[in-house]
Amino acid sequence: DSLVHVLDGLITRLPFEDGFADITTAGHVYGDEPLTEIDEMERVTDGMVILCPGSGDENCPAHAALASRCYEWDSFEEPRDGMKRKYWKTVRKRRGGS
Repeated sequence: DSLVHVLDGLITRLPFEDGFADITTAGHVYGDEPLTEIDEMERVTDGMVILCPGSGDENCPAHAALASRCYEWDSFEEPRDGMKRKYWKTVRKRRGGS
């Protein structure tokens, strides 16, 4: 069974246990506290983190934080809004205590 949980809240305090989600995705909420936000998304994910923050195709502190954590990224053109970046990373948790 598949479930989708949509939240309206703070990305720095996700109300899920460690490794809860197979996929965690976020959009424009990312970037105010990049390292804290990345830590929290990775904490709740046992699968893939996908970000489409809506930022332009330039280097900035939010991009640097993702690059320093080995996120892959690519650029795409958003109609009427120019080039944007998207990011992704596979995050695996150890299960079963070993």
